[in-house]
Amino acid sequence: MCIRDRVGVLFVGKGQFDQKAIFFNTGGSERYEELIQKMGKAFRKCELHKSLILKPDIVYYANAIYELVLHVATRMPTVVRDEQQLEKKKYVGNDSIHIIWNENDRAYRPGTITSAFNFVHIIIHPLRNGLYQIKIRKKKDAKGTLVIFFGPILTGMVLPMSLLPSLLRYTAINARKSVNYKMIRLSNPLHERRKTLEKIIAKHTIRSGARNEVNQPFIEKFISSSKREFA
Repeated sequence: MCIRDRVGVLFVGKGQFDQKAIFFNTGGSERYEELIQKMGKAFRKCELHKSLILKPDIVYYANAIYELVLHVATRMPTVVRDEQQLEKKKYVGNDSIHIIWNENDRAYRPGTITSAFNFVHIIIHPLRNGLYQIKIRKKKDAKGTLVIFFGPILTGMVLPMSLLPSLLRYTAINARKSVNYKMIRLSNPLHERRKTLEKIIAKHTIRSGARNEVNQPFIEKFISSSKREFA
């Protein structure tokens, strides 16, 4: 089963301190564009399979384990008359994880994009020596709960471009898992699987007196069908 996640990506230029200026960006620096290109493949809307149900142009990456959809704000259409850029914010603002490319002289504030989501901000600072310093900021919810530990990128790390795209993808995926389990209170899939197995066993158990015996014909049929499926 493939894991699918969505991440918002923002470019912050020099002198940009609010979401209006950030959402009006239609591109970024050369180094920023290099990262976006290496993060995944750009797709026009409706070019991917229908299950994604995405309207804006996106950057997409997939392997055998997971799919990652990047809502890159600079790749989305900019509506000149819309000061709030609601079409961009509709997607990026609802993403739990944000990757921020920050070329501003000031540190990026996690509350810059007003939203009830965006719990984790992975902030990239390009350095003059060609490396990239990473800072990770976590936002608390209304109850003061903070996203739990995740990696492989940790705050304070300095990375080369050769490692940055792949490590960013894995870190974003793990950050999303932490948000799901800690903030949104989703159940751990291992616990859910155990509950399902317990229900199956209980349903197909034959109770005779003090003994409980599993229905052997059902088990044999279940195992044989599983072998055929994965043969």
